[in-house]
Amino acid sequence: RLTLPWLAIAIGLPFILQVMAGVIDSLTGGTGLHWGESADTFIESPVKQVLTLCILTLVPFFEELGWRGYAQDRLQEKRSALSASLILGCVWSLWHLPASFIPGTYQAGLGIGTLEFWLHFGGVIVLSVVISWIYINTNLSILVMVVFHAMVNLAGELLKLSELGETIYTLCWVSAAVAIMLGFGKDMRVNPAGSS
Repeated sequence: RLTLPWLAIAIGLPFILQVMAGVIDSLTGGTGLHWGESADTFIESPVKQVLTLCILTLVPFFEELGWRGYAQDRLQEKRSALSASLILGCVWSLWHLPASFIPGTYQAGLGIGTLEFWLHFGGVIVLSVVISWIYINTNLSILVMVVFHAMVNLAGELLKLSELGETIYTLCWVSAAVAIMLGFGKDMRVNPAGSS
């Protein structure tokens, strides 16, 4: 299940899209990509960051057991993989909504009804398509999902984008999801025979 190409996608894709968004932002006159606050802490004391890395992995572990390990599989019993991932993305997006009302959370920092708010919650739906594509093509590996989900979170902690950069970043995820839909159809399998 944990083949090198899929593991490389799970680890690299979030960082590649974040850097790509930063480069596009910079080329269009924006501020580009900067190190996040966590990057300085990580470089100064990597040992202290073990707990942070555990949390970044632990939360996705429980989420992905439910989202992909249970919900995706149940939804796909009567729907295409694409439909299942879009439905799951909507539910997953709503799952994060209460955090918008808890001071100090990332979602609360976006504000209610702002462009950043809509980009974040729409981006979760789009991200669901990409995650489901990886899940389906790794023979339903929860481990790969946890790694990917953790890397999305880690990329956001280590690398910071401007507001325009965040918009571009969401559009990069939209482009990836559209490419998956157009390239692999509603079953989202790289190998239509079902092996990966």
